[in-house]
Amino acid sequence: MAVGLGIVLVASACGVGGREQAASIEEMRAMTLKVPQTSSGSPTDMNVMMYGQFAKEVSEGTDGKIDFEFYWNSTLVPVAEHLTAIASGVADLGMAVLSYTPEELPIGNWLAQAGSLQNPSYPAGPMQGTWGMVDTHMSNDVLAKEWADKGVKFFNAWSPSAGYDLLCADPISDVSDVRGRRVTSPGPLWTAELKALGMVPTDVAFAERYEALQRGVVDCTVSVPQTWTEYSFWDVAKYVVPGILSPGLIQAIVMDADLWDSLPVEAQQVMHDAAWTITMANLALTATETYNRFATEGPAQHGIVFVDPTSFDNVLARQQETTRTKMLENVPAGLEDPQALLDEFTKSMDEGLAAAEAAGAPPIARDADAVQRSWAEPVDPDVWKAYGEALKTKVYDAHRPR
Repeated sequence: MAVGLGIVLVASACGVGGREQAASIEEMRAMTLKVPQTSSGSPTDMNVMMYGQFAKEVSEGTDGKIDFEFYWNSTLVPVAEHLTAIASGVADLGMAVLSYTPEELPIGNWLAQAGSLQNPSYPAGPMQGTWGMVDTHMSNDVLAKEWADKGVKFFNAWSPSAGYDLLCADPISDVSDVRGRRVTSPGPLWTAELKALGMVPTDVAFAERYEALQRGVVDCTVSVPQTWTEYSFWDVAKYVVPGILSPGLIQAIVMDADLWDSLPVEAQQVMHDAAWTITMANLALTATETYNRFATEGPAQHGIVFVDPTSFDNVLARQQETTRTKMLENVPAGLEDPQALLDEFTKSMDEGLAAAEAAGAPPIARDADAVQRSWAEPVDPDVWKAYGEALKTKVYDAHRPR
């Protein structure tokens, strides 16, 4: 998560016990699910806090029958192997980056190309993207089949950012200043966008990007505020163009279908409700631990400069429209009506933005000062409450196991 990429949390039934559905929580077998994590496991790590809330709610709601063991800092398996490890029973729950598995999840990856439908404002954008992803994946039969074909059941997702930022070491003021500059890219979708800006995407492993910026091997990199703060990128690169690139709308929580089916309905309800809890925790912690911190401590203590994004927006709007148009020309196998899926996702995204606005989080102006203020100002708790209640009532409750 720290790199802002799309993530899937999945569970394997291996080693958990029988596949027959228990009649009640009282009758179900106790289980401890192994969860590999890429984060450090520090008590102040937002993933520790977020997954801690999730685990506590599930454990308490099932009278201790479902517990969790977290393996921090990739001590169980590296993130690129999570999906394989889960499928083989090495792990029970885990994060799988969808962009690492395009052949296994072609339709989900295809839909992620429409992430630019999300508004780049904060916090309206993540609210919108979260709504769109959860609603579409819970409602669409084609996506449900793709998950089921991999032996998992989808039940949650979230948008981790307002959009990917561009962070550069040397001064820039508009899009003309980045032409010809070398930049790292998180994946093919963003590589195309960076090329549209006239930049030169350069392949550098994430672990080497800090040093690459420091030594001038690359001029810029792409990620989200959590990366800038957690990995100290703000010490070597000072110029941020906020939220100009498509967000990574491919984060989800799914469970092994056999494991899910083995749970009594009341335990499924606990898990489903806890999915909403972790989503809201993610949105709130992302605000306080990353966006607020980066926009306040960044300029004051690290010399961060917010660059006006409008000239970049103008170029990328054309590229992103081209990407969405080409989606209909490059349709993965098994998707018979791509326009219908894209329309469904667009409708859900529109509903999500409307819900954000109704909660008190409208889109904001795209000048540097306005963006910095919106990142720096704490989100009113009443805004989170109103949005969360709408998301729960109109999306989660509509799909609650019965």
